[in-house]
Amino acid sequence: MQTKFFLSLAVWVSLTNLSLQAQSLFSDSFDEDRSADWIIYDDSVDGVSDATVQFAHDYSQDQFAFTMGGETQYFKVPKNPYDPFASVTTKGLKISVNSDDQPAESSVSLFPKGLNVDGDHALRFHMFMSYNGPAYGGSGSTELATMGVGHSGELVAFLRGNGALDGDGTFFAVSGEGGASRDYRAYVGDGFGEPEFLDEQTDRHGFTDMDGDGVGEYNAYGGGPMEKVFPFPFHETAGTPGKGWVAVEVRRIGEEVTWVMDGQIIATISTDKSLFGGNNIMIGYTDPFSSIANPGEENFVIFDNLEVVSLGQGDVPSLVGVQVPGESVENPDSGLLQFQATPVSEDQDAVVFTFTRQGDLSQPLDVRFRLEGSAREGADYERPQSQSVRFESGASETTLSLQLINDEEEELDESIVLVIDWNGTEPGAGYETASGKYAQVPLLDDGDVGAPLPDLLAGATEIYSEDFDTDVSNDWMINQSSDDTTATFAYDYSVDGIPPAPGGKGETTLGLKFTANEMEGAAAHIMASPSGQYFEGDYAVVFDLWMNVNGPLPGGGGGSTEFAAAGIGTSGDHVQVADDASDGAWFLVTGEGGSSRDFRFFLGNDYLMDNRGVYMAGSQDAGHPYYATLFPEGKTAPDLQVFEFPSQDGATVGGQVAFQWISVQLIQKGDSITWSMNGIDVVKASQSDASYADDGNVFLGYSDWFASLSDNEFMSFGLFDNL
Repeated sequence: MQTKFFLSLAVWVSLTNLSLQAQSLFSDSFDEDRSADWIIYDDSVDGVSDATVQFAHDYSQDQFAFTMGGETQYFKVPKNPYDPFASVTTKGLKISVNSDDQPAESSVSLFPKGLNVDGDHALRFHMFMSYNGPAYGGSGSTELATMGVGHSGELVAFLRGNGALDGDGTFFAVSGEGGASRDYRAYVGDGFGEPEFLDEQTDRHGFTDMDGDGVGEYNAYGGGPMEKVFPFPFHETAGTPGKGWVAVEVRRIGEEVTWVMDGQIIATISTDKSLFGGNNIMIGYTDPFSSIANPGEENFVIFDNLEVVSLGQGDVPSLVGVQVPGESVENPDSGLLQFQATPVSEDQDAVVFTFTRQGDLSQPLDVRFRLEGSAREGADYERPQSQSVRFESGASETTLSLQLINDEEEELDESIVLVIDWNGTEPGAGYETASGKYAQVPLLDDGDVGAPLPDLLAGATEIYSEDFDTDVSNDWMINQSSDDTTATFAYDYSVDGIPPAPGGKGETTLGLKFTANEMEGAAAHIMASPSGQYFEGDYAVVFDLWMNVNGPLPGGGGGSTEFAAAGIGTSGDHVQVADDASDGAWFLVTGEGGSSRDFRFFLGNDYLMDNRGVYMAGSQDAGHPYYATLFPEGKTAPDLQVFEFPSQDGATVGGQVAFQWISVQLIQKGDSITWSMNGIDVVKASQSDASYADDGNVFLGYSDWFASLSDNEFMSFGLFDNL
């Protein structure tokens, strides 16, 4: 997990360098102690100073906790990836508040000494916020970073609850973990009374409405629009900037103030709302609640590479967005107009996304995007040739046509979501987003009645099911050959960029994950069976299978050949390794075709090889044309995996099972057993081929039959869903 996190962070932020060129009015990289150049004010409700401000602090010595896949580990704060290329330091400005033994709301604000900015200008910096606990935080975790313009430099921006007790100018605040009722906040103050809290629910002023519901985005919540800006696992709480480096800008043009984070306009405070107590800028940190974080040392903010610049023509990047056809309709509950996209049926040729840009149109501009939603690339729509679109010189619009695949499956309605990724790259080539950050299109089934199940399943009645949406590990028997294997129930495989399994109709991304031979360099096997189950007569086992392999494809990386396994007629109290204890009928299959015998079938401990006449292809090799027809070429690792690990590039060749959901059936009828994948028979065997137990329990499992270790254990696993 440790390697995975740092690579995720490094890849993401390499796309997000803030680099507009403008005249510098003040700067501090915080590599040296320049505290004498700053005015520092702090305040606390109990009157006792409770803020720690450390200039030129080596943040590489600070730790933070990060939880992924149910596992929590501690990491050092990574080097700021926005640093200039030649920078070798890991120093910044570290601030913490409300960390003594006396719980009280407390705040600290910093202002450059003597700074008096006239005209249009911007405050820019990089920031890393840490908090105690997992996503959404632990005890007392909610603290906020503050930033603003138009300050006198004489008043601390002092927050309490959602309001502010003191402060002037136009300033903003953001929580690190999404634990507040208002995670994104705006305030204006004249210095004579309490600043006004621009409450988006009542004022509906300033914050960007990203999802078209008529209300700006001021909060982080599961599945909300801000997750498009700060996605997991680049940030622990999706939708908030905590536990990851972010680029921040607050700019003042005329009397209008705009707040931008990672290229997304969070809020724009128009001239009729902004207030200015002076011409200075402010950064700070606040705990608006009295509760003390536990452990308190995990709550802090790091500021780095702060600069105040004047803005002239061309110094503000283009504003880009994406849109689809639709209409605004009135919400009967709120009375607000909400945008509803026009649904698209799968029997239409394509979905067309229109990209727009405002601002300087004189130069070509490339805009990156990513595709999300419950619709599946390669199954519901074709993979686009590029992950970016280009605006030619002078163009304010360009389009992307996403070709649809009209399959014969009966499906629930799905969605295609296109999200603009911020690049923030070269001078003059950057862009920002606002309300057009993403567009979502409903994709409707065209009335298919569904691909027929194998004839043997016609009229079947469900007698047992498990969707693995909850942790049912206590209801399953786990058998391991060694401790170097894992079974994770209710594993959220969306963290690996994997779409919902089709057998669950796209409702969740939770399943059963297996790994084997991650550390010891020895063959390892793991099997799981539901406790207390016994099946007899004619029955079938049906489930979804995903094989994930370490790249690059098609050959796979070092130690990539591992096997998924499943079977019937087992006692469920042992691993299946073709020894005397093996029972029932069962199979093994590789993900990347790295074995000369990639499809393997067993009756008890009798390994039926391809000379036994049970394989429909007449071969066990994934390279055989039969398997190439069953599993066409061109499957790729999810984009998120490639972002995290560039070695996950390439594509499958025909016959490889990896990187796609496969519908698997084991059908026991009379004296025969049939193994099918995607409705096509792989093996047909019977008691005449070898005696086997056809009554008993079932098992799912995973094996590495070789001693070689995967060179990327995070990407080597098997998933089962919708049993």
